[in-house]
Amino acid sequence: MDLNGRHVVVTGAAGGIGKALAQRFHAAGARVVAADLDGAGAQRTAEELNAVRDGSALGVAADVGTEAGNVALISAADDAFGQIDLFFANAGVGTGADLDTPESVWETAFAVNTQILPHPEVATYVQRKATDVDRWLGGMRKLQARISG
Repeated sequence: MDLNGRHVVVTGAAGGIGKALAQRFHAAGARVVAADLDGAGAQRTAEELNAVRDGSALGVAADVGTEAGNVALISAADDAFGQIDLFFANAGVGTGADLDTPESVWETAFAVNTQILPHPEVATYVQRKATDVDRWLGGMRKLQARISG
């Protein structure tokens, strides 16, 4: 995929794999929205990218485990760079260790790790904007089926 001039959103971009993805997409010429629950970390990632190519990145604090967080992320990304060409749902948490883990911890892990994939706001946006909707939705259905078991 040619990313030059494309608009990419990466969740979990404050560090680790998400940050590396944001850097790679940016190096390939994309405009990048770096999103993370750690808003300061997402902003640092964007600042590093903008130091290479000014005005090409935006850092956004986003809780992708909630509807409001997804709506705000999509809105900020759209306002900054227009149509989203690639939405990389990288954010994830590894919490919960055993049967004594509180239910709220498991709920957070489930929300962050799975809710972005079928989230109506993301699906609606991509369906409205994507050039190959059927292919994208088909890929998402396959991914959801693998996750759901």
